[in-house]
Amino acid sequence: MALSQIVFEVVLITSLIGKNSAEGPVNSVSTEVFKSLPDGVFMIEGNPAVFECIIQGAKPAPNISQVAWYIELLTGNNESLPGIPGNPITSNRTTSISLSYTARRQDLGLVFCTATNDWMVSRGIPAVTSSNKIQLYIQSRYKFLDGCPAL
Repeated sequence: MALSQIVFEVVLITSLIGKNSAEGPVNSVSTEVFKSLPDGVFMIEGNPAVFECIIQGAKPAPNISQVAWYIELLTGNNESLPGIPGNPITSNRTTSISLSYTARRQDLGLVFCTATNDWMVSRGIPAVTSSNKIQLYIQSRYKFLDGCPAL
C-alpha cells in the first residue's frame, strides 16, 4: 500500500540583526499541503501516512526536537500527533523533518506543526505555529464516523 504524502511547509524567515548576523528568530510561518484534497486529508483507520514539515530560512536549522506535530481535536483541545519522526535533512537553509503516522479513529481534527530554532530557544521565544491547519478525516475500517465524508 502506498503511503499518503502530506507536506506541511513551514516557512521560517529569519530576522537579521546587524549586517553580519548569521542567526535570527522566526518571523512568520505558513503551511502548504501537497497531494491532498482541498477540503482536507481523507484516511482509513490503520492506514499509514507521512507528514513532512519543511522549514525554510531558519538559521540555525531546527533539530528533530524543535519540530512538533499536533492535532486540534473537535473538542478544541490540542494533542500531540503520535508518530515516528525521521531524521532531519538540511540543504540550502531548508530543513525537512518527516513524521510516519498511522491513522487512528480519535485523530479526527485539524493537523499542524510548530517549529523553533536554537536562537529562539536561547532567548525564551516560543515555537511558531503554522497559520494554516489541515483537516484530517479518519474513516473506520468498518463504518463511517460522524463528520467523515465517504471516501
